[in-house]
Amino acid sequence: MFNIKLEENAGAAYLEALDALKRILDGEGSYKNYRAYVLNLHSSLELFFKKKLYDHNEFMLFSFVDYKNLIGKYKKAFDANKTLFEYVDMAKTPLPHTVTFIDAVERLSYLYKESEFTANYIAKLKSLNTLRNNIMHFELNIEDDQLVLLNELFGTCTDYYSEYLEWGYTIPIDLDILEDKNLNIRTTIIRDKFNFQLLKNLDDNHNSLVDDFLDFNFLADALITGDNYPPKDRDKLVARLQIFENADFFEYGSAGGEHWDVGWFYLSDMCRKLMKSCVEENK
Repeated sequence: MFNIKLEENAGAAYLEALDALKRILDGEGSYKNYRAYVLNLHSSLELFFKKKLYDHNEFMLFSFVDYKNLIGKYKKAFDANKTLFEYVDMAKTPLPHTVTFIDAVERLSYLYKESEFTANYIAKLKSLNTLRNNIMHFELNIEDDQLVLLNELFGTCTDYYSEYLEWGYTIPIDLDILEDKNLNIRTTIIRDKFNFQLLKNLDDNHNSLVDDFLDFNFLADALITGDNYPPKDRDKLVARLQIFENADFFEYGSAGGEHWDVGWFYLSDMCRKLMKSCVEENK
């Protein structure tokens, strides 16, 4: 059904990572978008590294774990007077296993001594690999400094993508997005216009929201009624309020007596400082 070249596959993963990053920079800091960003960035870099290995030597594209199977398929291709890729296509048999992400990094670093693979770059790539493995096998927990790391690696991935534009693709790259590569998670959320205005509305008009409002569905309905948000924004409001809570933009207070108790929330000092910094940036 599909006949996708290695470099095309790498480019497709890069563009999916770009889409996820754009959504994050628009303030949609959901688990789904961070997951898509990490997985597609990792996949794109891995495929670009495999392309680099292939350009050095086709044989270095493959894992040596099952060496006998690898050599066996090369022997059968030789006997059939075919390339390995021609042989597996003709015989309807799978290719030998290709290298892992870390194997590709190490071969490019230590066998081919490619100059960009400095100790610092290798350490960042290993951190990305750990994040990817946690998503696939355990959990996702991205801290502020890790988003900065991801965006730095995205910049490198963009360089690889640009390098291979000789493939003849005409998809434009929005390089302006890289101006935001050093944003941390909370600053990214605050800079989004919708998020900023929503936080301002909460701060101006809802300083003493009682605990009933801690249900974000209920709070979204109140915002639609009181702050003129259109009903179509309800799901968006609920999602952003959850993002704010995850980013520690809310602080909670409570008080009680013998026959009463009440709870409320308000914007945290950290959130207010970020909002103030955002205003100053835009002056």
